[in-house]
This record gives sequence, structure tokens and C-alpha cells, in this order.
Amino acid sequence: DEGLYGFTCEARNAGQVIAVGNSEIDASALKDLNKLDNGSSRILLFNCNPDRLSFFDKLMGMPDLSDVETAYLLKRIGPGFIGRQYPQEYAVWKLSGGKPVLAAVQSTRFEGSQANQALQ
Repeated sequence: DEGLYGFTCEARNAGQVIAVGNSEIDASALKDLNKLDNGSSRILLFNCNPDRLSFFDKLMGMPDLSDVETAYLLKRIGPGFIGRQYPQEYAVWKLSGGKPVLAAVQSTRFEGSQANQALQ
């Protein structure tokens, strides 16, 4: 069954940590996530794609994800991929002869067509 699954634990020197995994994020899955937060919790979302959130999801009560930090990312785009392993920068890699070649690096997420432009 599709759903929202997660765990809560205490982490040394970090307080409460809520780890949530879901194949897709939408308002119906996460709108009540903030009820789990005691105000000092760290929430870890994994296997999620916040880029898919729509304006309507946010209107429907989706929690604010403006302070979400991508810790690990590997996303296929055209003839390459975007990657990041925190705390390193975001990188666009182009596949050339089956091997990755660095095409662009920046400190913030690639928005819109920036990654595709880097692949050209």
C-alpha cells in the first residue's frame, strides 16, 4: 500500500529525529507532518521529491519546506544527471562515452532549465 512511513528516535546532541520515507510527496501524505514536530525536531525526508509539490498542495496545508536541505541527490536528466552529497555543491554530470563528465557546479539547486543548459 502507498502511504507515509516513518520512525522517531532521539539522536545524541540533535534531539528528536523524525525519519519519513515515501515514494512521492503530496499534501495528503504530509499535511499533518508538523504535528509530529515538538518545535526542536529534525525531520529527515527520504525517497521524496519536493520539486513535485504544486501551488495547490501548499494551499491544502502542506508544511513549509523552504528550509529543506538536500543531503543526497542523484537524478537522471536527459543525457546526464544532477548529483549532490551534502555538504558538497550541486553538480550536473554529462555522460560521454558512458562515463560521467562534470558539466556545471553551483552552491544552490539547479532551477528550471539550468541543468539542461549545462548539458548542451
